[in-house]
Amino acid sequence: MARNGVEQHSLLSILSLILLAGAILWIELEAAPWLFKALASLLLAAALLLFWRAIKRFKFSRSLDSRVAHWQASAGQGSAVLVDVKGQVLAVNGDFARLCGIHPDALKQKTIDISLLLTVPHAWAELRQRCLIGKSWHGALEIGKKRLDLTAYPVIGIEESSAPLMALEISEFMLSSNEDLPSLVMSRVPLGIMVLHGRRVTRVNEGFCFLLAKTRTQVENSLISDVFGVGSSFEQALSEALMPLLTNAKVTSATALQRSDGKSIWCELVFSCLDPNKPQAGLLVTLSDASESRKREEILRQAAVVFEAASDAILVLDAEKRIRMTNKAFTRISGYEPNDVLGKPPKLLFSNKQPAELYDHIFNQIEQENVWQGEIWSRRRDGAIYPQWATISAVRNEQNEVIEYVFMASDITERKRAEERLNYQANYDGLTQLPNRTLFVDRLGQAMARAKREGTTLALLFIDLDRFKNVNDSMGHSAGDKLLINVANTLNGCIRESDTIARFGGDEFAMILSPIYGAKNAGTVAQTVLKVLSRPFNIDGYDCIVGGSIGISIFPGDGETSEELIRNADAAMYRAKDSGRNTYEFFTAEMQQMAMARLGLERDLRFAIERQEFILHFQPQMSLATNQVVGLEVLVRWESGTRGLVSPAEFIGLAEENGQILALGDWVLKRACQQYVEWFNEGIAPGYIAVNVSGRQFRSAKFTSRLREILTETKMPARGLEIELTESFLMEDQEAVMRTLNELREMGVTLSVDDFGTGYSSLSYLKRFPISTLKIDKSFVQDVPGDDEDVAIVSAIIRMAHALKLDVVAEGVETAEQQQFLHKQGCQIVQGFLFSRPLNADECGKFLRKRLEESSSSSQIA
Repeated sequence: MARNGVEQHSLLSILSLILLAGAILWIELEAAPWLFKALASLLLAAALLLFWRAIKRFKFSRSLDSRVAHWQASAGQGSAVLVDVKGQVLAVNGDFARLCGIHPDALKQKTIDISLLLTVPHAWAELRQRCLIGKSWHGALEIGKKRLDLTAYPVIGIEESSAPLMALEISEFMLSSNEDLPSLVMSRVPLGIMVLHGRRVTRVNEGFCFLLAKTRTQVENSLISDVFGVGSSFEQALSEALMPLLTNAKVTSATALQRSDGKSIWCELVFSCLDPNKPQAGLLVTLSDASESRKREEILRQAAVVFEAASDAILVLDAEKRIRMTNKAFTRISGYEPNDVLGKPPKLLFSNKQPAELYDHIFNQIEQENVWQGEIWSRRRDGAIYPQWATISAVRNEQNEVIEYVFMASDITERKRAEERLNYQANYDGLTQLPNRTLFVDRLGQAMARAKREGTTLALLFIDLDRFKNVNDSMGHSAGDKLLINVANTLNGCIRESDTIARFGGDEFAMILSPIYGAKNAGTVAQTVLKVLSRPFNIDGYDCIVGGSIGISIFPGDGETSEELIRNADAAMYRAKDSGRNTYEFFTAEMQQMAMARLGLERDLRFAIERQEFILHFQPQMSLATNQVVGLEVLVRWESGTRGLVSPAEFIGLAEENGQILALGDWVLKRACQQYVEWFNEGIAPGYIAVNVSGRQFRSAKFTSRLREILTETKMPARGLEIELTESFLMEDQEAVMRTLNELREMGVTLSVDDFGTGYSSLSYLKRFPISTLKIDKSFVQDVPGDDEDVAIVSAIIRMAHALKLDVVAEGVETAEQQQFLHKQGCQIVQGFLFSRPLNADECGKFLRKRLEESSSSSQIA
């Protein structure tokens, strides 16, 4: 009736607003002020808003009425009341009002928290909160002498958007006689209790209803299939329990049961007969929520699986530090069976390789920090000692008392071996097994500290083999490696136990003589080393003689740091090489100046490449048959802004050593091709230009691809480029050299061997490699025809080249006699000061034009 009155009032309000708006519009027709028109629009909008709200309220009312009616139909005859979230009573069912002692109309006039729950603090807030999250609430009320059991639960709406409603159900329990005691116990016991007669549920307690989120009216006098579902797990558990109940007082089972809210809980079931003498009289079933205990059991089961499956050894110790439990990995790693160690302290597993007090230290730390972690040496059952990485943790109770210890350990034997291998590889040379540079520097630092502390001196000998490259080039890298091993073994025999010898890399070795009593003693050791190095080493049946050059620096006179001593000994070694090799030199201040000069040259060279201070010179190569220019050898010159013109002999070797030859060589190739193309377009270019390529540049993985880029960028014809390589380089890694040479030949580039005859190579490469030209070194040409030996060598090279169908270029031709001799021997091409010195680009252009004009004039006269 109240809602009907509100609806009638809303309709009257809407009608009044529409009539008023119409009247204003009529007035507006007479007076026509704009204000009346706006007011009428506002009134109509208000009327529409009220109309929309009335419709919404009507729909809500219809939905609410439908839900209330649905609840009343499903609640049966139980004593319950339906309320909204504000506590407003919407419907009263059964004897609810009578049991509460409140008239039904009085219940609807006040909210439930005031009318019923005023004497129970926080009850309304608690049950409202639980119902809003979909859970039920259970409590008790005392009204007069009556004690009422109160259960609240959410009522699911018909529509998803429906406002939440809650049902409060009460039941009366009064203890009037001893016969009512079982009923009271059943209602108060914190378990779900259910009485079965056959397949029908005749009685349940509130614990059951709370457990399965059901009401008594939904359960009592219902079939099991209606309560738990057809073919439910409960029916299966009941069927399995019937036969055992004939001989047992109770049967326990566990299964998952479905609550009415859709959730599943794991329940422990206990079946027993109401009358053991009459099983047909009915069954009593108790249900307890075992979800949490099942979770704990699952966690324990998983922990047990992990415990046994772990690859690390695990021991559990009691509070007295006695072994209480071990896993399989412990037996596998240590060899001890559980019975060998149970009840004993883990100290029996410790070896004597570590301090005896370590055991007590470990548990003292655990007492303070709750955990200890570190490396220990343990003993296996067979007595073998092995390393372990162990973690020992204390487990404490709520009173912070240690109840047990967990000891986890992994066998790190393989890891230690790997560490030792890595440490060895990091500090020792893999070929000779001598200390490498890293370990040598470390030992040198220690020796210097000891010498400083004791007031003694030490000597550092830097040794470089003199002719190792010749062996490597002629006999191959395998023979070179064998030679290095023999040298290392020989040098080892020249030092004391207190000394150190190391391989620095390549064919370089170093010695620390500590202590040494005077520079003279260091010189004596150096002489001994040179003597043993001058003896032949038998490698694969061949006697190889190498010799060596030694530089010596003394501590503390020649340096205060390891780096200074090594650098100064290295400088002294280079002086020994310059002095004719197979000798030794002590470091001097003059060498230091030379070393500084070398560092300065290296710095300026780097800047020279960046500033492009290099220029190209070209030396003509002449045909003896036609007296025409057939080619040009490209030579690089350095015009330094601070040093002036620097000879190639000063900087080419340095650039090779420090790697700057790569950038320099790239620039030379590109600039030479650009210049050739300029002359080619002018029509004065000879047949080719010859560019010397260093071994380091040739070995670069990107050499052929970079050369291809240069030819494309400069539009240089590949047939106009000849690459010169030294004879000794061709013998290094011949397979790789062959691949690169073949790639160059496929590009159309020709190849020549520079300084032929100065190396120690096998001549077999001449027929294997795609070579077109041999260049006779000027050292063989300068004394012909006066020197019989040089005459024989040059004649033999020319005849051999002709037999192999190779062209021959003779370098360093300076006299007419040399020209005539070479022409008579059949040499096709020559170069030297007799024809022209090396020319810069402008001078070479003039030379080419002049020769071309002379050739044209000669042709016209002829």
